[in-house]
Amino acid sequence: MNGRLLLHPRALITLMGVLGALGLHASSASATTTLRVAIGDLSTAATGDAALEGPLRVALEQALDALPTVDRTAPARAQVVVQGSLVRLERTPRGVRAEVSLLVSERRGGAVRMLLTGRAEARGGSNPVPASITAAVRSAMRPLADPAQTRLAAR
Repeated sequence: MNGRLLLHPRALITLMGVLGALGLHASSASATTTLRVAIGDLSTAATGDAALEGPLRVALEQALDALPTVDRTAPARAQVVVQGSLVRLERTPRGVRAEVSLLVSERRGGAVRMLLTGRAEARGGSNPVPASITAAVRSAMRPLADPAQTRLAAR
């Protein structure tokens, strides 16, 4: 009797509807929340060097692309926009120290979801400036690697 009940089309449709309403379908077990992110305005005014905007943008693109819970997209399709600022860049006897500040806000309405900061120091190498900026951006982006934080940013 149970076999006939599960094969009955109406019972099967009802069962699928209940499981779907509860979020217990096959795809939910493997599905992860993907946050669609666009890169917004970037500033290097605090450092006094506008040429550093390029390395800041490249570092942000690389950091976003490396996160499995984030999909970098065009601003029109994005849920949130990341704006960035190179807050400090200083040369020390041991290398170059960079500090970045990133603002994650809703594309629609502009509500702030996260304020992220990161600091790093690069030592040695032929060009430690881009390396320190990249490391600082990666440091700031760590919370977005956490699926729970990604869901918070998407709300």
